[in-house]
Amino acid sequence: MAGKEGTFRSPKRAWKKVVASSPLVVETLDLREVILARCNLNWRKVIFESDCLSLIEACRKDKVVAEIQGIVVDILTVSEGFIHWGFTWVQHQSNKVALQLSQASTPQLPSSVLGVDTARLAC
Repeated sequence: MAGKEGTFRSPKRAWKKVVASSPLVVETLDLREVILARCNLNWRKVIFESDCLSLIEACRKDKVVAEIQGIVVDILTVSEGFIHWGFTWVQHQSNKVALQLSQASTPQLPSSVLGVDTARLAC
């Protein structure tokens, strides 16, 4: 299977390119980076939103997605460091607003990727 290329921003705000088996894997890696960044900033109450239903269902333990299961285990382990945390699905249109806000604050970023600052992802 040919890999899919994706781009995401690490907690140090450097853009990383990855080759993954699917966009879902890239989204899952991005979420893990966002969670690690929030943990390192000592945030204690967080809600992570995504328009990627499969990712949210996996993080809520509603569904096992073999392709991302190992990364989801990492996400859940790190998330235990928060006092209050959750994963919420939002409609794609809602994430477009977050994307626009993110791009307004950092206009040099690629238009297809949502930055870490909003803790919201697009699938």
